Amino acid sequence: MKKKTFSHFLKTRYLTKLLVSMCIIVVSIGCLPVSAATVKLNKQKATMEKDSTLTLILDGTSSQVTWKSSNKSIASVTKKGKVTAVAEGVATITANYDGSKYTCTVTVVDSNKENNKNEKKQKQYKEKSVPSGLSVEEQNAYKSAKSYLSIMAFSREGLIRQLEYEGYSTTSAEVAIDLLEIDWIEQAKKSANSYIHTMPFSKTGLIHQLEYEGFSTSDATIAAESIDVDWFEQAVRSAKSYLSIMSFSRSGLISQLEYEGFTTEQAEYAATESGY
Repeated sequence: MKKKTFSHFLKTRYLTKLLVSMCIIVVSIGCLPVSAATVKLNKQKATMEKDSTLTLILDGTSSQVTWKSSNKSIASVTKKGKVTAVAEGVATITANYDGSKYTCTVTVVDSNKENNKNEKKQKQYKEKSVPSGLSVEEQNAYKSAKSYLSIMAFSREGLIRQLEYEGYSTTSAEVAIDLLEIDWIEQAKKSANSYIHTMPFSKTGLIHQLEYEGFSTSDATIAAESIDVDWFEQAVRSAKSYLSIMSFSRSGLISQLEYEGFTTEQAEYAATESGY
């Protein structure tokens, strides 16, 4: 039988202490408190146009969520939380998870009625008579400004530039525009809706676009926050648009969408919905 040396004793003692230390670390880590994820619905209220869709997401969940609509004839919902506006009215979409309920009130509007309201506003500009006391150029600038506003939305800066492009002086353009008493926030909302229906935007990207058109940061932000839009669906539209013209890895696509102003969550959702 071999005699145990002093060095062997030291090695054994060292290994024993090391194993004990590792066990303490493992036990300590196992005892660390784990904070529960906050469960929250991405929307509590939504206004939708008939036949439009909206994806509701219950954040902070790890298992399956059950979705239900209080009135399927107004707004229906799929197993994945995709809501479809069926008819004008109000319905409550409920997400059931782990014994708790999370709701979103959906108001479905008739787009034709909304269009009629916009047409009335446009008509008001057309019917405004030219104020007295203006020079010939100011009168014509006034008429031109009314004509432009009856067709599309403008920021104050954008409308001035347009009139200047037509040959009017800056002074005449400003006088004419100020006399029209235009609601620039409403113009920003109208422009925002037009952009959203033309191509996909992130909320940040839409604000930047409106600022580029000459709207103030305040008006652009109010417009982007007031229009009814599903930013997750916008991210999906943008992702599919990118993939239709060039190839992306999942991480590359997510990075591109984040660059466009979408949140990481929206970008990851879009990449998944696009096949990744």
